[in-house]
Amino acid sequence: MEVVDLISDGEDDGSAGAEANPKKLSQKSTPPTPKCDGDGVRVQNSCGDVIELDCDDGVDNTYPLVKNGDSKHRDGGGSENHIMHGMRKNPYKCNSASTGDGKSKTKQATSAAKDLHKKKRKTSKMEYPPSDRELQAGLVFEEDVDHNIHHERSSKVDSSSFDDDESKNDETLTNPLSVQEYAQHQLATRIAHNLPPILYHDPDFVAGRPATVDGSSKSDKPIASPKCMCRPPRPCTLAYSSKAGPNYDRPYYCCQNGKGGKGCNYFSWAFTSHMLHWYRFGIHNSHVLVRPDRGFSAEDLVQGKVGDCWFLSALAVVAERDDLIGRLIGSNLKECNDGIERKAQMHSTTKNDFGVIEVKLFVDGFWKTIVMDNFLPCLVDHEEEDTIQAALKQSLVDAGMDQPWLSQSLASNRNDKRRTSSKFDPNAMADECHVTLHEIHEFIHHDRFGKDPSYRSRPPTSLGNQQSTLQRPVYTSDLAYSKARHNQLWVPFIEKAYAKIHGSYRAISGGHVEEAFLDLTGAPTAVYNFDHYNFNPRHFWSELMQFRAKKLPMGCGTSQTQEGIVGMHAYSILDVREVKNVGLDFFNDKIAQGTLGNVSGFTELDGTVRLLRIRNPHGKGEWKGEFSDRSPIWERLMANKNVLWKESKPVVDLTAPQSPELKRTMKDDGTFWIDYDSFLQAFHNVDVVLAFQGNHAKSFASSFPTKQSNHRCSRAFELSVVGRQPGEEGAINNTVEVYVMVIQKTKRGASLGRSDRKVSYKTSDVGLLVGERLNANEIDKVELGAVDGKFFGMTRNGHIRIVLDRNQPDRKLVVMPISFGHPSATDDDRSFVVRVVSDSPLLVQELPKPPQMNIALQKYCFGEKIMFLSNAGTSRYRGMQCTKTVLMECKADNVYLFKVLQIDCLAAGGGTVLLYLVVNDIYVHQISEAISFRIEINCRGMVCRTATGLENHEVVSKGKKFEAAWRRFSLNFVGETKSRLLAAVVQGGQDHQMGSIKCSSGTIGKGNASKLLTQYMTTSKSSTTTSANDSFAKYEDFGVYSSAATPSERRLSTDYVDLSSSIQFPTMYGNQDSTNGIDELDAAIMASIVDGSKGAGVIDLESQSSFDDDVKQAIALSLKEQ
Repeated sequence: MEVVDLISDGEDDGSAGAEANPKKLSQKSTPPTPKCDGDGVRVQNSCGDVIELDCDDGVDNTYPLVKNGDSKHRDGGGSENHIMHGMRKNPYKCNSASTGDGKSKTKQATSAAKDLHKKKRKTSKMEYPPSDRELQAGLVFEEDVDHNIHHERSSKVDSSSFDDDESKNDETLTNPLSVQEYAQHQLATRIAHNLPPILYHDPDFVAGRPATVDGSSKSDKPIASPKCMCRPPRPCTLAYSSKAGPNYDRPYYCCQNGKGGKGCNYFSWAFTSHMLHWYRFGIHNSHVLVRPDRGFSAEDLVQGKVGDCWFLSALAVVAERDDLIGRLIGSNLKECNDGIERKAQMHSTTKNDFGVIEVKLFVDGFWKTIVMDNFLPCLVDHEEEDTIQAALKQSLVDAGMDQPWLSQSLASNRNDKRRTSSKFDPNAMADECHVTLHEIHEFIHHDRFGKDPSYRSRPPTSLGNQQSTLQRPVYTSDLAYSKARHNQLWVPFIEKAYAKIHGSYRAISGGHVEEAFLDLTGAPTAVYNFDHYNFNPRHFWSELMQFRAKKLPMGCGTSQTQEGIVGMHAYSILDVREVKNVGLDFFNDKIAQGTLGNVSGFTELDGTVRLLRIRNPHGKGEWKGEFSDRSPIWERLMANKNVLWKESKPVVDLTAPQSPELKRTMKDDGTFWIDYDSFLQAFHNVDVVLAFQGNHAKSFASSFPTKQSNHRCSRAFELSVVGRQPGEEGAINNTVEVYVMVIQKTKRGASLGRSDRKVSYKTSDVGLLVGERLNANEIDKVELGAVDGKFFGMTRNGHIRIVLDRNQPDRKLVVMPISFGHPSATDDDRSFVVRVVSDSPLLVQELPKPPQMNIALQKYCFGEKIMFLSNAGTSRYRGMQCTKTVLMECKADNVYLFKVLQIDCLAAGGGTVLLYLVVNDIYVHQISEAISFRIEINCRGMVCRTATGLENHEVVSKGKKFEAAWRRFSLNFVGETKSRLLAAVVQGGQDHQMGSIKCSSGTIGKGNASKLLTQYMTTSKSSTTTSANDSFAKYEDFGVYSSAATPSERRLSTDYVDLSSSIQFPTMYGNQDSTNGIDELDAAIMASIVDGSKGAGVIDLESQSSFDDDVKQAIALSLKEQ
């Protein structure tokens, strides 16, 4: 009997998943009804009905995503063998030594299974959830920081499994799932046998390896020269500084051709990542994670030499919220260390942290635990260290200590340090760091000697002492990158964890605060740009006050340097205050100069001074204008403060530096106050994290459609309110505020050391449609009412805001992620995440199949709206999304026959334009010939998708350097008979721009205009002409591009800009004998065509070229006036 194993080669027929998960759903089966087998969660809706959700921890109730039988189950029942499958060899798989027909038949069967799988995937039309995957469902209750972490193996360790072979035990220590697991393993295998513990070494983020810092590839060539900026780039030359000073003899890279002439001005110091020393930081050198007397404070954070101000400024404001910072490192690590200490004391050992650290971060849509060692990179000036050691030695000699004995003692200590491994000695330099320093020392030595043979006779420089270990404990000031004051470690450890998940420290240099906020909180971020055309500073100040009252983390960014503010830099907003009841004399100068409120808009004398407290993550560098620490305006403010500061308190001295109301540090620590008008001038944008206290959040897996599929929505989710849940605190509001997010994988670190990201990876355009479900009781069919939504372009994440009513328990909303592009170089599942964040618990269930997207998209374009979507953000395109423009229209007697509309979703960074054909079903059947026309689209950095797939384009003109070229899409539509989506033009790159869209009839210029018009006018209303067949009626084949019924006339006749120039016919069903009028009109049409103008009532209705909606509106107004 032959056994064919398909699982081991990455393919599966789903049998394993079916065995482990007997409650599978077919495409037409009902969604799984959550049940509670034991300690499950009971969900009570507003009607009083009780729904039980299956879960093992009382909170986590997400149905696992099962792909090809390879699932990560939450419980152990019936799934142990499947989980452990990837950890052991397949007993049925033939090895290399086997021979015979069994091996060949196994290969043939495996190959046939793969070919069949590929064939099915290529020819599949419908992309509903496969039968081997359970639908997701879950109660959005509390933050899912610990719910989405699926352990791939058991963390239990049996002490009887101890083996004297140290290397064998090290294999089980390489990738612990948590601090607790590593500690238990050391207690069971080392301490219990009276052996010293092995301090943890991270195999994925190796301390001392240059790739950990600069993200260099692990090639055979250890040291590769960078390339200069010449065209074409050339490898740089390694040279050495000859200038006297601290950088004497320091190696650097420069252009081969030198400066000036044909060479570029490239310069960079060489081997900066090789020269770093890595030491452990912890209790052994008087460092703690966080001091209990201080807690987490933004004032303790100091940025290092990595350009991650955007990340540290976000971390600074997150640290002001105990619940947010506690998710990352606080309470979790404290509990683990307490458990380790108790167990260590039981074994009569000293306190030891085992060199392992645990940090949680929100990575690619899910919370992830990052386990790493406690090594941190340090910058050590050995020349200065030698000077200090010499001074120390001399001081001991002056004190009467015997000099020979002192020299022997220091040499003995130095030799002991060199022989000590960092596996056992927490004070030792990382073992890999010794190897790296030795390699770079040998490389520089041979390079110098090859260029200059007299190099060996020169006295040694500080570069030769880089391999020596420090003869003292390391301090916080030695850290190369971020640090925290008072010997705290929470800042550098979080930074290291963030660098690890992205591949290297260099990978986190440069970014946006919005990205860091997402990775630190898992909550959506609203971006307010001051240069947005709709920005209202007066209204924004009231919003800032509300954000501060709710303790929402806020950051801000700059665009240029002025008065102490660093340009292109990220800052933190720590406080927002109003000083009221200020006397008139304080504002006299600004009134005389006419500058009172000229930026903020607060021009009236309301006696209020508006201030913001800002912090620079550098820990130094402050605002030097009004309301800076030593500004004289504070005395003026106090002199004119003629009313009580607070009604219950006496007047507060605002000039006192330690005033509890407006505290000033009076030192250059990066923290300062600034007035609102100056803030609007010095800064460019504000990022607000919508992480409300007590939020509930949960993530659900989703996937993009395949590249050739017309079904542009793969999964849909249903949202419904539930009743009060056990453990839910506070009063229940009648309204539930919900934020639905789409989160794609980040490209950060793809070329700088991250192994799970390809360099060619690119995000896709994405949008969210939200529809109101009408037939909530039906299972197989989803009927939608009003549909609203928003497109986000190629942004990594976007969100929409929805408000639900608890008084409407039967109302259910359907969330439909939609995309017209395609991600590049992503995983096989083309995965992304849908995340739901709300202020009250919600029930979310994945539908067996998405609704008909052709109907949903038509309702979005022409139906009623159900929610208010904020357009916070910046874009070169003004207005709201879903702005309609008529490109072509054919009508007679005030009755249209058909229209071609442009649905503009470019505003707020939507990056999407839809072209929709609307056909009048009442009259179009009387036309003997089907509708045919041509569309030309001019754009930059955008792609076009129709029912036939992604369209080809021609390059019109090449763009400038680093700019996308202008391209033209020419689309021909023949035989159209029903309303449907014609094409979608979406953002295909970061540099994109929408140009003109021209629509014309295919019969223009060929003498058929008069014939076609005569046919329309002479057709009787009562005639029964046979219409052409609807070739796009089959939804299974054409998906979102399939035909649909005509939208409501009321929605078509309003809310759009008319760029067409059609002329009304006197009557559509006139007397057929009145040929004179027809001839005169026919002659007028032909004359207009010869003159180059548009035909009256004919389908040659070209749109004017425009680059934003202002131009379009101006053209429309001019046409109406004519």
